[in-house]
Amino acid sequence: MFKTNLKSKLMAAVLVTIGITALQSCEKSDNGDKPSAMMKITNSEICKMHNEVIGSVKNLKQLKSDSIQSMDLFFENCLPLIESALLQNDPDRYSNSLSLEEYREVLNRIDVLNSSSSNSEFLTYTSAFIQDLKDRGEVSDYFYTELMEMTENATIFTNDQMIQYLDSDFALNISELESNLKDLVVLMAKSSDELWNDSKLLKRPGSSTIIADAIGALWGLPLGGVGSIIYGAAFSLYENEILQD
Repeated sequence: MFKTNLKSKLMAAVLVTIGITALQSCEKSDNGDKPSAMMKITNSEICKMHNEVIGSVKNLKQLKSDSIQSMDLFFENCLPLIESALLQNDPDRYSNSLSLEEYREVLNRIDVLNSSSSNSEFLTYTSAFIQDLKDRGEVSDYFYTELMEMTENATIFTNDQMIQYLDSDFALNISELESNLKDLVVLMAKSSDELWNDSKLLKRPGSSTIIADAIGALWGLPLGGVGSIIYGAAFSLYENEILQD
């Protein structure tokens, strides 16, 4: 009886070991097959690359066109420029990223702006993308409320006031689970502020530009760090190149 039980236990242990090994192998294969857009990039790296991309794309002077009358059309024109800037910066790191078509597919499938045929003002598009994050379960009700308040403040705060607000009043009761999301928003806003100030580039009154960057980066994060870079840069350039006074 003892030998039978021991044999059964040994067999069970072998099966469990085989199962774990197979699972680990499968997980390793899945991770290996994932595009590099899903790789981990720190928030600081996202912000640094975001600024470099904007600098590169701005220098091309190919963003404005009389035919661009909506955010969708702007993205269609802008995304190839952003992708090109990423590949020029570090081809080994970004060449296996999600393809441009896949980024467009995500944008078109979600269709946050409902295929608007006209340009969307700051509060319209930022609120729509924040709502989309909430609807897809990417942010909690609490963080959603804080993000919406932040965008409202961006229409009346100066950049300095916004940075102070983010440091002292924004999402103070954030959960540990979402602390990285808050960190990305704050770091991106500060990084964007440094970019536009240092380069003496045109920016809209108030702090809408630096918050547009932050919302774009947050919305792109489910696609990985590269998604944050791409959409943070796209939102920022849209706010400045299309909506500037």
